[in-house]
Amino acid sequence: MRSRAAVGVVVLLLGLSACSSDSIAQPPDGAATSATSATSATSTSSAPATPTTGPTTAPATGPALVVKDLGPPLLRLRLPDEVEWRLQPGGDAAYGDYPDTDPISVEAVTVKAYPENDLDHYARITSDLDRDLGSKVRRLDNRTVAGVEGFVLESRGDRFVYTFGAIHGGSLVNLSVKTPRDDARTRESVESILASVEWL
Repeated sequence: MRSRAAVGVVVLLLGLSACSSDSIAQPPDGAATSATSATSATSTSSAPATPTTGPTTAPATGPALVVKDLGPPLLRLRLPDEVEWRLQPGGDAAYGDYPDTDPISVEAVTVKAYPENDLDHYARITSDLDRDLGSKVRRLDNRTVAGVEGFVLESRGDRFVYTFGAIHGGSLVNLSVKTPRDDARTRESVESILASVEWL
């Protein structure tokens, strides 16, 4: 079962993604127009023309998650094997604990993507939703995961959240890794999960 926060994100994304980016209120003349500048005072500027590929990390080898929207599966990924995982029905989330009992969760949110809306549009919506939940959000450079370009957000509130969002198979796929803190172990987990992604 999806968490209450994840369900809220799905509902809001469904409502907002049906609107083209032109229908989003635009700032007045002279105001900053970069979509990413709205994420936080420390956000990066617009995404680069050439996305990064991220660090080289061995793929995770633990349990598999197969993520799908209403149609066929969209992607398969594996989870770090040092974590004791509890996979949720439906395959869109897993919750676990490291050996020292620190929690970690991996959640996927998928909604229909509309051709008139690009990655910047969906990054802006996702960052606004995270900020509404009380997090400080920073957008990083776009990156490529298994050949698919996506946006990257980092949120800090009562926990650290790393989100990779991409458009694949006509759907927006937001993949989030959530942990209590941003440390080397969290980064290793994020990179190993992303290194295991297979788009279907």
